[in-house]
Amino acid sequence: MDWANKHIGTILRIAGLIHVATKEECGTEIQADTIRKAIDIGRYFLAHARYAYSMMGTDLNIQRAQFVLGKLMNKGIQEIKRSELFQMCRGKFFKKTEDLLPTLSCSKTTAISGRSSRRSSARGVRRMYGFI
Repeated sequence: MDWANKHIGTILRIAGLIHVATKEECGTEIQADTIRKAIDIGRYFLAHARYAYSMMGTDLNIQRAQFVLGKLMNKGIQEIKRSELFQMCRGKFFKKTEDLLPTLSCSKTTAISGRSSRRSSARGVRRMYGFI
């Protein structure tokens, strides 16, 4: 988190810019109110930096897994066929049923789901995914 070490310097530079932009007398000390304004702006940049760094480390499969699990949890589903899961999640990340396979094998998904089973039906063997 190298950016966090530079946060205070950034706030001081912003305070200097505000000091000059508001035409306070050059050569005078920066007022406490100017520092408060710089700190407020610095908080915004800190929140932005945290968000940006959190997104940079996110793998697309993890995002897909979180999307699928969110859908399942919102609907309270504990067991579902892959085709039904596709119908529920298609569009944003999934264009065809096969697109779900990497997500279903993603470690973040399997850590929560943990199991899949085969069920026989009149149409043959179907894979069911169980979710906790």
